[in-house]
Amino acid sequence: MYAGRVVESIAAKDLDNARHPYTQGLINSLPDMQHRRPILPVLQRQASWLTD
Repeated sequence: MYAGRVVESIAAKDLDNARHPYTQGLINSLPDMQHRRPILPVLQRQASWLTD
């Protein structure tokens, strides 16, 4: 969900093949527990994602 709307609905096993930029951003924002990163990536707000 983004801004209260469903933007993509896929099975958990298919998350590696997410197509929507917001879903991809959420997946990429997960911290890697094997490596320390000082700052996690930030998702940028883009209203155009709502119409894709």
